[in-house]
Amino acid sequence: MQKQSSNHPSEYVKNMEKLSKLAGFIHQNSIVFSTLIGEIKALEKKLSDYHFQLKKFKRSVNCIEERTGHSKELTDFFESSSSESEVEKIVASKCNSKKEARLSQ
Repeated sequence: MQKQSSNHPSEYVKNMEKLSKLAGFIHQNSIVFSTLIGEIKALEKKLSDYHFQLKKFKRSVNCIEERTGHSKELTDFFESSSSESEVEKIVASKCNSKKEARLSQ
């Protein structure tokens, strides 16, 4: 003879408590999940923005290298105290060469 515990009121209450806990966990998990999805989307947006900035920066660097020549090494301002004068020399030489090119036309 099998004992049917599911018909007993205390078992029914225990099962309902378990179901309500599970439902609560499901609700909590859905809140956490939606929060994490929002965070992931925000991070993807930041990554996309940084990628765009990197591409823009690379284009700027390529443009500067084309203007100054690929063989010249650009120094960091903090690495060299004379870097400002080096930049001024490069700019002056490029400006002078452009003026000379315009005058010779």
